[in-house]
Amino acid sequence: MAESTLTGSTPQLNWEAGDLPKAWKSFRTHVEFMFNGPLKSKSEEEKCNYLMIWVGDKGREIYGTWTLTNDEKKSLDTLYAKFKAYVEPKSNRVFSRYKFQCIVQSDTDSCEQFITALKIAVKDCGYDNPDEMVRDRIVFGIKSPKIREKLINEGSGLTLEKAIDVARSYEMSQAQLKSMSLEDPKIDAINKHKFYNRNKPNFSGNKMRGGQRQHANKTSNDSKPKCGRCGSSDHNKDEECPAIGKICRKCNRFDHYESMCRSRRKFQGRTHNTGRPRTKQVHALQQDESEYSDESYDYDELFLGMLFFEVNSIDADWPMTLQVNGTDVNFQLDTGAKCNVLNTTTYRKLGISAPLAMPNTRLKSYTGHRIDFEGTIRLPVSHKGVEHYEIFYIVNLDAPNVVGAETCKKLNLVQRIHAIKSDTCSTEPVLQSLSDIYPDSDYSDLFQGLGCLPGKYSIKLDPNVTPVIHPPRKIPISLMDKVRNELKSMEEKGVIVKQTEPTEWVNSMVIVNKGNKIRICIDPKDLNHAIMREHFPLKTIEDIIGNMPNAKVFSKLDATTGFWQIQLDEASSKLCTFNTPFGRFRFTRLPFGIKSASEVFQKITSQMVEDIPGAEAIIDDILIWGSTQQEHDELLKHLLDKAREYNLKLSPDKCKLRRDSIKYVGHILSSEGVKPDPEKIRAVQSMEKPTNKQEMLTFLGFVQYLGKFMPRMSDVSTPLRKLTEHSAEWIWTREHDVSFETLKTMATNAPVLKYYDPNLPLTLSVDASSKGVGAVLIQEGKPIAYGSRALTDSQKRKPWHLFMAARNFTNTYLAELFM
Repeated sequence: MAESTLTGSTPQLNWEAGDLPKAWKSFRTHVEFMFNGPLKSKSEEEKCNYLMIWVGDKGREIYGTWTLTNDEKKSLDTLYAKFKAYVEPKSNRVFSRYKFQCIVQSDTDSCEQFITALKIAVKDCGYDNPDEMVRDRIVFGIKSPKIREKLINEGSGLTLEKAIDVARSYEMSQAQLKSMSLEDPKIDAINKHKFYNRNKPNFSGNKMRGGQRQHANKTSNDSKPKCGRCGSSDHNKDEECPAIGKICRKCNRFDHYESMCRSRRKFQGRTHNTGRPRTKQVHALQQDESEYSDESYDYDELFLGMLFFEVNSIDADWPMTLQVNGTDVNFQLDTGAKCNVLNTTTYRKLGISAPLAMPNTRLKSYTGHRIDFEGTIRLPVSHKGVEHYEIFYIVNLDAPNVVGAETCKKLNLVQRIHAIKSDTCSTEPVLQSLSDIYPDSDYSDLFQGLGCLPGKYSIKLDPNVTPVIHPPRKIPISLMDKVRNELKSMEEKGVIVKQTEPTEWVNSMVIVNKGNKIRICIDPKDLNHAIMREHFPLKTIEDIIGNMPNAKVFSKLDATTGFWQIQLDEASSKLCTFNTPFGRFRFTRLPFGIKSASEVFQKITSQMVEDIPGAEAIIDDILIWGSTQQEHDELLKHLLDKAREYNLKLSPDKCKLRRDSIKYVGHILSSEGVKPDPEKIRAVQSMEKPTNKQEMLTFLGFVQYLGKFMPRMSDVSTPLRKLTEHSAEWIWTREHDVSFETLKTMATNAPVLKYYDPNLPLTLSVDASSKGVGAVLIQEGKPIAYGSRALTDSQKRKPWHLFMAARNFTNTYLAELFM
């Protein structure tokens, strides 16, 4: 029977922390809270045992190197002193001071967060007067020049307390002024006004400004949506809009009429009397209050990097010739710039007579120098057949023409290359690996041709659903040859055959781009309404990791062209008939998109691995593990023989063999346990702040996927989830900033979860707040899974924390406690 203790979250010492002394201090503080709280009644010897559980395997290895008497082993002070002596030599006072001196307030940091970071960092620096050093760092590192000026004006009378008070007061007053200046706090948008696709109007609140409300009413009354640029409904594409290229007389910006303008006031030239500046940086992703940050301005500052360099000093790899208004123009690519620039010499050569617009924008170089410009104009720019209309700033300088980051991406001049990390899975060919593991066996046949699993699948239909026949869809002429060749290839493989006789069902063809290739599928949306599912349970990663407590060595096999390895009977094949420009075809193999396909494939692979301990399958991804290399190799051979028996063909590019760490369905499995796929974490890290409910739901969906790695996730995410409620108004506050950044940090620091072992006792630790409940399952001092859930209003009034915490884990881990 598992042991259940209500002791709060368990302390853990992160031996891999970059700042080990700091990690030890945090760990010891947590331990002391436990010993002075839930475990206060325990004897000192028992507390020593708890400490040795919490320090983990690494700590116990270090403990094993000490020579201690029996009394010393039972003394907390002795153990504390020993561990402290071990971690402190790893500290470096010079490096600590360097880190302290590098701390500056980022755009996302409040003054409170910035000051707290300084107070924590200064503790390891050993300064004689730490308060004075923190005070100086506040002055040097605060992001607002106005606050810095106020602090410097205090002179010798500036103390740490005074500096903190000035910074907090100014930040609070600015937040209040900003709140007071909002026209309507209930709009579902943040920052600058944007033009949205007329087919997707952005009516994201119950109240809109007058122009928006009027336009919304017209849209709802007409059968065809109105254009957000000109107000008309008689054109289908942006390129056909008569407002494209026109200058609004209200805001002096491009591509819309004055009647459709959403600006708050009419353009007044270069002088602006209200609002506060907004600054976009190019080379640093943060707001900047520059020397021009005067409260009487309302313009955007765009930073440029290349205009003040010598032309000859620019890397020769970055020039590019583009076509602007049909004329070849030499540019320099600047992926750090937020705008495009033409010098006046080049602009005159283009022979354009249209007037220049003067937007409320200011250009600034990376050195802080202001760059004057004559105006802006929207011009067509193209490269290798790709054309876009882009805004160009006309500057009277002897400087190169510059194309900024956004235009570079639109014209496919640059590509975003994410950091590439070597997987523990090597790139050596799978067949070579198999011959090394099994020199006396040849499994090359498993990686050749198209497999054919036992039996034929018969699709069952609801007799009450009426058959549907779809006409052929038109496809681009540029894809005709690719489609024809792919159909021919599929016919040669026996995946499809021509159908000449009439059939009750005819589906549409769908073309899916796969890099340089295409995949042909059917669109079975109507057929799926009639298909009766198999209702065979699909495996989840939780089902698998609960059965592998001693896993050390791993392999993964992936079925090639998965569903095509399942044959259809004659009647089912005719149900999968589809129309093409070259006539009708029907699938003889199970096509992608059929709603029962995953369940059918899962049933077959589950049967294939059911008598192999250490093997599980999630649809077409098969995992093998063993506690030793010998055990793993024996299980892998058994599985390969089974695959041959079932005539299952494998993909050599996706199979990974005999690894100590492997990626499997979005998780990394290793001998230490399970952790999230770094790609999933990077996806969360790279997400911008949501600006509407749909974006918020997308973000929360990503985070929810990592929920079992994140303690108190529901509690932390409560402010964000409230924004998604049907009756909620979209008002973004500091509370949402904190919640958003905290969730991203939690995802980044997701711990490794230990594999569940049914033979070891369990500790269920629960916690509750006014917003939600959280729980963690622990074995041998290590977490197995985290769970959390938000509370409804009625649940907040009852002691639900035990019941709901246990409910998170009952099916997978705690069934024996409730049977």
